[in-house]
Amino acid sequence: EEPISASLTYGVAISGESYDISVDPTSLSSESSAEATRQATGERFEPAGTAAGTIQITNPLTNEVTIPAGTEIPGANGVTYYTAEDVRLPAADPFGSQSFGSGSVGVYAGIIGPNGNLDAGALTGQLGTQMFYTNPGAIAGGRMDRYPVINEDDVNAVRGEVESALAEIARDEFMQEIPESMELVPGSIEIGQPDVEVSASAGDDGESVSAAGTISVSGQVYDPSELHEIAGSEADRQLARQGGSEHILLAESVTLRDPTDLPGETPAFKIDVEAMARKVITESEREAIIGQLAGLSRSEAEAILEDHPKVERFQVDIQPDWLLDRMPEIASRIDVHVSSGESTASTR
Repeated sequence: EEPISASLTYGVAISGESYDISVDPTSLSSESSAEATRQATGERFEPAGTAAGTIQITNPLTNEVTIPAGTEIPGANGVTYYTAEDVRLPAADPFGSQSFGSGSVGVYAGIIGPNGNLDAGALTGQLGTQMFYTNPGAIAGGRMDRYPVINEDDVNAVRGEVESALAEIARDEFMQEIPESMELVPGSIEIGQPDVEVSASAGDDGESVSAAGTISVSGQVYDPSELHEIAGSEADRQLARQGGSEHILLAESVTLRDPTDLPGETPAFKIDVEAMARKVITESEREAIIGQLAGLSRSEAEAILEDHPKVERFQVDIQPDWLLDRMPEIASRIDVHVSSGESTASTR
């Protein structure tokens, strides 16, 4: 018997690395998503509402006058107002009551917005050459409405918020996808570019702007238990091949050492296996031994057996015991019994 050993390197198949045994990694991917909303910070203002009120028109003529609807009433603010309906002005009575004829009529601004508003008494003037008008109360109702607007900063901010969230969760969520029995191949993670869509563009009206995005992550994983099991089986085969056909491995002596890490980040190991092997005397070798022993004296025969590389111990029996202490001259009269340990492996 003699000790034999074998060793091999093994690892995950990675470009640029070479091992006795390689296992292809498994590709794995995940997709993460994130959303964000941001209030609009821009604004715009738009005129709305038409200023309206009442004017008092005085008729100094001694005849009745009708002012038709739509009559232009110029304002000192540059805005033209219009009478909302026909108004009949009675004649003046310079001799009896000594009063002018007068009447009230609604007016409205010819523009929308707050520029049409006037304080009481601010709309005064003369119609033609004789009629006089004034507004006893305010002309109001024009206003400036505010509209929230999404600006460029809002769009960039909500996009950036989603991108930051994706960058923060992408790797962790990918790692959660790895099965418990698997491990990540170092350096194999690839994080894609975020794909973000924003709900509005800069300049759009809106109270808020939102964004949603996704990001893809891929990597490679492997099963350490499977890798070590494959390597152990291959180590046994290498040991058997090393022993060859002329050895018998003693199964109880096979020792598989714990794997040791190889330098580098790639999952790679070296494993050693050892065993005791017993040499086997083949049929042709038995024939050769018989041929060598024929006709020799006991001492000569014992010397040949002593020098044989595959014989650990031997015993020569010559029968019947009254013969000369020599081996038979005829080879067929010589029997060779080969034993391995306590059991007979073969007999001739």
